Amino acid sequence: MKALKNFFACVAADFYKLLHMKSLYIGLAVMAFLTLIVALATNAATDFILNATGDLAPSEGLNVTEINYSSAFTVISSSPSAAGVYYLVPIIVALFIGMEFSGGTMRLIAGHGVSRTEIYFAKWLTAVAVTLFYVCLSFLFGTIAAAALGGDAGFFNHYGNKIAASFGTNLMLALCMASIFTAISFFIRSKAGSVAILLVMNIVLGSILTTIIQLALGMMTSPVTPANYSYMFLNPYFNMSALANAAGISSKELALALGGSAMWTVLFSAGGWLSFVKTDIK
Repeated sequence: MKALKNFFACVAADFYKLLHMKSLYIGLAVMAFLTLIVALATNAATDFILNATGDLAPSEGLNVTEINYSSAFTVISSSPSAAGVYYLVPIIVALFIGMEFSGGTMRLIAGHGVSRTEIYFAKWLTAVAVTLFYVCLSFLFGTIAAAALGGDAGFFNHYGNKIAASFGTNLMLALCMASIFTAISFFIRSKAGSVAILLVMNIVLGSILTTIIQLALGMMTSPVTPANYSYMFLNPYFNMSALANAAGISSKELALALGGSAMWTVLFSAGGWLSFVKTDIK
């Protein structure tokens, strides 16, 4: 009972400190701004397509409604990546946990009888909460932008299942990424160091690794996607951008994305916790 009380006391204290971080609110402003930019760019691209094909007769296959619906769906499904969620949240989590180490708060809490397991998972829960909050808010911003781009009731009826699948997969991905952000921040124990490592991981494991694998599989010169490329969905950093194309993801790829996120959540949570409980707090 005492352990549970200590845990919830840590969680409450962490949420209090998080809510007083300026970076949390700066991130929200940046996310809203990026969503607006993406919505405007998508609207401009849609207008360009419609104007470029304006001379086509309806019998030649031009479907204005479907083009508008597709653009609106793209805005929603790409919301987390387009709004920079997975670049903003690691900065917030790294600053939050790094501040606890550099300020001596971590040693002080442990010295008052709170176990390291309680400390770690209180921080993990806080990281999960802020990541989920950012993802949900990005989808809200995306939905508002989609409605402004012509997403009416017919659009939401037509794309409702795909939006739900995209949202659910992104929630699982958010849980996975929060576990990675927490584990790395506890391992590095430095605000600047954790921010740098997490952002480098985003670039290397996302963009660079994906490009290398595409080159190795000859995808740059061939329009055919190899069957084994679907296993890239086991990589959560690949999914940060790949899930933006939710309409083109198969059920197998969706299952791999969910399974990969679950696997890395467990591995990073266990690894981060073990590294913290087995080392001294400095």
